Amino acid sequence: MREVVLCADEEALRNPSMIGLDGESLDSQEWLLPLSNAHEAREYLRDGEADEVWVASSDEVDPINLAAALKRERREMRVCLVAWQGSGSLMSRANAAGIDEVIGYREMAQRYALMKGRHRTVNPRRRTPATALAEKAALAARERPEGARHSVPVPVPDPLPRSAPIAEVPDEEPAVVDESPAHDAGSGAGGHSASIDAPVKRGYALCVVSASGGTGKSTVAALSALIASGHGYRTAIIDADLQFGDIASMFGEAGTIPVDKAIADPTLLTAAHANGPVVVSSLERMEQSEIYLPQVPGLIDWARERFDVVVVNTGSFWSESHVQMIEVCTNTLFLMDQRPTSVKAVRKALELCARCGVAAHPFLFAVNRCTRKSLLSSIDISCALDGVPVVELKEGGSSVAELMSAGLAMRLIEEHNDLCVSLNDFLGDVIPAALNNGVPKPAPIPELQTRAKGKSKRKSSRRKGRAACL
Repeated sequence: MREVVLCADEEALRNPSMIGLDGESLDSQEWLLPLSNAHEAREYLRDGEADEVWVASSDEVDPINLAAALKRERREMRVCLVAWQGSGSLMSRANAAGIDEVIGYREMAQRYALMKGRHRTVNPRRRTPATALAEKAALAARERPEGARHSVPVPVPDPLPRSAPIAEVPDEEPAVVDESPAHDAGSGAGGHSASIDAPVKRGYALCVVSASGGTGKSTVAALSALIASGHGYRTAIIDADLQFGDIASMFGEAGTIPVDKAIADPTLLTAAHANGPVVVSSLERMEQSEIYLPQVPGLIDWARERFDVVVVNTGSFWSESHVQMIEVCTNTLFLMDQRPTSVKAVRKALELCARCGVAAHPFLFAVNRCTRKSLLSSIDISCALDGVPVVELKEGGSSVAELMSAGLAMRLIEEHNDLCVSLNDFLGDVIPAALNNGVPKPAPIPELQTRAKGKSKRKSSRRKGRAACL
């Protein structure tokens, strides 16, 4: 009898890092039975073959539906639904289905480490669904009267080579899965560590959102990643606009990692060697967006353990995944432009966040394409949003669209573009304060700082001239 059954899809069982169990051999744990087929899981668990089940995914059905079915068939068994982010709607559905608990992947990893420490011996047999069902039949045969037993022996697979001994883990000190940055000293790019340690730090994640299209959100996200990388931070940018995202084209396509591959194997991000930020691009087939979008918050959370700064570009169409991405990020930048409709749309988005219970304290606000003759200033928008601070991002001119579409985003910084100057000043104050991990505030990018000082002197002289005229 196995104490715990882990339900996960076949790909996740082959690569446990996808479910937060980096470097683990699931088949070698005598207390654990991993199953990918929902029908086999229900058959195995129907007769009381485990005390607890962790449902992360399956090859056939949605995990919450499988968890609900298992709980309905065995009320006394503890059923835990594993999710990257426990949203309000998911918690409500789980509660209505009678599921005992909704846990995150990190909490599942902690429980796994505790169980692994209690069972220090390794079962040499490979645990597969066929093996488990065969052993179940053999156990039932032994429990039947002597005359009713089958005469045909149940086949048992040959034992696999014994794996390395498990490190001693005290029962009273549960450990957590090693989630320290993959680029730290002593670990190769994309390598897994067999030891179980606490994470060293969590990076800063900025989610760039808007409530309407055409605000320049993708441009601001791409430039933010370049500026953060220029300050010396190890940076990744994730394009979560899975239908019409164009972040890859802004970086020239070369060396980008498609988001579906990044979700299947997140270690591709840490294995990438790039002079600038690591770029996770959108999907090639937009019809798959509904499949992968719910998994993006988990990818962001994973990247925060490995990178200093993670910038997330989002789509204009809001869904439950939008709220989950906001919850997992450090700050959310609401970007508006000079259209009054853009400001009204942001108000609606804020009302949605309030109804979903998302705290507003990590929200930042910026108005794009500001000039001396702009229709709306930061003060106007601040008044419309009940007095929240609003930052002005300067108009960068026609060269912004030309260079970004040509994959030459870095040239805007080299040319001291006004948009880059204002964005650099904004990020230089926000990122170091939010990291709060002993990293000193980096020196500003030289060409942007020089340009900003020159502009501030000219502005000061203009204001003095206006005051003299008045």
